[in-house]
Amino acid sequence: ETNLVLQRRQPIPDIETSQYHQYDNLAQVYQFGVQVGVQLPVFDRNQGNVRTAAARIARATADLTATRNDLLGRLAEAYGRYESNRVVAERYREKVLPNFARAYRAIVRRYQVEPDKVSFNDVVVAQQNLAQALLAYLTALQTQWQAVVDLANLGQLDELYPPAAPPAAP
Repeated sequence: ETNLVLQRRQPIPDIETSQYHQYDNLAQVYQFGVQVGVQLPVFDRNQGNVRTAAARIARATADLTATRNDLLGRLAEAYGRYESNRVVAERYREKVLPNFARAYRAIVRRYQVEPDKVSFNDVVVAQQNLAQALLAYLTALQTQWQAVVDLANLGQLDELYPPAAPPAAP
């Protein structure tokens, strides 16, 4: 906008002055002179630069909207990842992992009591299922916290959990 103001003022003529003084060795005299000049913008009134500056302002305004939309899209995507992985991790923590752990403990107890009815392969399969469920839970936690970091980066926060504001002095 400052450039636009400058370009609009450019056609206003400035008075240019210069002075000179010299010594003529042949005539043995000093010479002094003053020049005054004014540019008259008859045909070129800087219209091209004025329009260019106005176009740059319009492009910057449009870029601002595009940048805002891009940031909002990235923010929504990161928050969506956070929220969905938070729900997944919560379900694994509260329902899936306890069920797999109970099933594994039950298979191990039954294998210890009735080794002829439950094979060792059943114990290994139950243990592998529990480990896969635990891996899925940890993956959901990792993705959730990566989304938290992405949100902090988009918000340009220095800390994930900034300290609370101190209470106002009485």
